[in-house]
Amino acid sequence: NITFLNPSSFTDKGSVDEVLLPALNNFLSRNHRAFVVLHTMGSHFNYQYRYPDGFGPYPNSDDPRQAYFNSIAYTDKVLDLIIEMLANDGRRAVLVYASDHGETIPGGDCHSPSANRQTRDAYEIPAVVWLSHSYANKYPDIAQRLADNQNTPYTITAIHQTLLDLMRGEVQQPPTNTTPSSFVRSETHATADDDTV
Repeated sequence: NITFLNPSSFTDKGSVDEVLLPALNNFLSRNHRAFVVLHTMGSHFNYQYRYPDGFGPYPNSDDPRQAYFNSIAYTDKVLDLIIEMLANDGRRAVLVYASDHGETIPGGDCHSPSANRQTRDAYEIPAVVWLSHSYANKYPDIAQRLADNQNTPYTITAIHQTLLDLMRGEVQQPPTNTTPSSFVRSETHATADDDTV
C-alpha cells in the first residue's frame, strides 16, 4: 500500500513531515504485523520549507544556516513522535532512520556561499536505530550487537541487511565475503581504512 501525503517538490513549500503521523498511526492500529517505510523531506533544500513557521532554535530566520538547524531540530521532533507512538503501542518494534546524504551548508567548514554535497558533511551521515523494550527483551543479542557497533563506520548499503537481521531477530549465519554489511554484524562493517563511505 503506497500513499503520497506530500505531493510537492524539494523547491516548493508543501506539508511538513508530521503529515505522515496520522496515516502511520492509522495503519499501525489496523496492522499488528507491519513493515512501514516513511520517506520524509527531512532537511532537503529549501530548509525554511521543512518545518512549521516559528519552529526551532532560530524561529522565523531567513538565514540558510539557521534554517538548516531548524530543519534538523524538526526531524528530531518527528522521530521522537514516531518513537513515542511505537513505544506506547507496546508491540515489538524497531525504527531505523538514515539519511540518503548530508549537506554542506553555507558558512560551514568549506566556507561555501551555497549548499552543496562536496565535503565530508555530505557523506558522513549518522543513523538511528531504536528498539522497543519488548523487542530488546526478546532479542537481547541484537540489542547488545547494536550497542557494541554504535560507533563503527558503515555505508548506507548496510540498511537492507540490517533490516533483514532485525526482522529475523538474529544473525542466522556467519558472514562471508559476499555478506553485505549490517549494523548488527560487526564483522562486515566498513572500517575507517575502507574506500567506501
